[in-house]
Amino acid sequence: MCLKRSAVVGRNASISWYDINLNDSTGISEIFTELSGENAHSATFGLFTADQEKKMTIKHTTEHRAPRTVSEMRSRLILHDRAFVDYHGKILIPHRYTDCRGSESTDVLLLSADARINALPELDVGNSQVNCSHAVTISRPDKEKIFYLNSRGVGPEAAEEILTVAFLAPIVDTVKNGTIRRMLKPSANP
Repeated sequence: MCLKRSAVVGRNASISWYDINLNDSTGISEIFTELSGENAHSATFGLFTADQEKKMTIKHTTEHRAPRTVSEMRSRLILHDRAFVDYHGKILIPHRYTDCRGSESTDVLLLSADARINALPELDVGNSQVNCSHAVTISRPDKEKIFYLNSRGVGPEAAEEILTVAFLAPIVDTVKNGTIRRMLKPSANP
C-alpha cells in the first residue's frame, strides 16, 4: 500500500494532518505540505504501531514558501517483534523566507530487541532568520515504572499496555473528535 497526500496552504490558512497506522498494514505513507502564504500554519501528527515483521516507510515533509509561516510535526511510534520503520521528517525553508518557525519531534518505543527503526529528521534551512528544531528519541519500556505498577498488583502485560497508552497520549490528546480519540485509547473503553 502506498498512500500519498499533499496540500498547499495559503495566506492565513491552516491544515492539520493525522497519519495513523495502528498495525493494520505495511507500506508507504507520505504527507507533503507547502506553506505558500504569509501566516500559513501546518501541523502533522503521526501515530504508528507495528509488530510481527511489518515494514513501513513514513515521509512527512513541510516546505515553507512564504515568510512568517509555522509548521509542527510530531510522531509517536511503538514497534514490537521484528517490525521495521524507515521514518523521514523534513522541514525546508529557502533562504528568502524569514521569520518562519518549524519543529519536528519523533519518539519511538521499542518493545522487543528485534524491532528496528531508521529515523532521519532533517532541517534544510537557508537563512538564520528562522526558529527551527528537530529531535528523535528511541527508548524501551521503563523498568522502574513497570516495577511500580507490578508492585501495585498490575500484571506485566497490563503494565506494558498502560505505559504504551500513556506513551501515545500526547498525539491522541490532540484529536478533537471524541469518538476517534476513544478508539485510539483502547484501555479507556469499557
